[in-house]
Amino acid sequence: METMTWGFSPEDRGSAKVFYYNGDISKLKRRESPKELDKDYKMPEKRIVFSNRKDIPSYEEFDEILNDMGYEDINDEFYDEYEEKLVKYIENDSNTISKFLGYADAIQGDMKLECEEVTNGISCGKPHELEKSMKEKMNEGSKEWQLLFQLDTVEDDDFELMFGDCGRIYYFIKKDELKKKNFDSSWLILQCY
Repeated sequence: METMTWGFSPEDRGSAKVFYYNGDISKLKRRESPKELDKDYKMPEKRIVFSNRKDIPSYEEFDEILNDMGYEDINDEFYDEYEEKLVKYIENDSNTISKFLGYADAIQGDMKLECEEVTNGISCGKPHELEKSMKEKMNEGSKEWQLLFQLDTVEDDDFELMFGDCGRIYYFIKKDELKKKNFDSSWLILQCY
């Protein structure tokens, strides 16, 4: 809550953790916050309501999907139609978007490459250039990452949880790790406006 790590640095490992409980959750017990914890760090319980919704990839992810499918010579009309649908989708959606899975609603660009680089020991907090072979390896590895959870700013009458300047936190995980329900390798990134 205080450090608000951004996920740019390999040293950010351990600043956030995903807990997964499989089975009997009746064994989980409610605990009081430590008495010495400042009131600004005590978060109230919030009810979560799940619903299905359509999701659409960002331009960067859409382009990556098309390339992976072998589409190379796509005309401008195709991209214009996609952009019209994307703008309509964004206009019809609320500004607050928290979700499980789907596509990240990125504020500062696609994060999958960042996840691959930083979990391989490369600091992404400032511009960097990789050798061609390493860049290709990182680009290929980035395709294995997917959004696990996205949490937007949370506000109500007497509580506000904001990341940076009206930002979001994103948890990413490699697809095969998600299938194995191994959440220890998930990675947190913070983006804001």
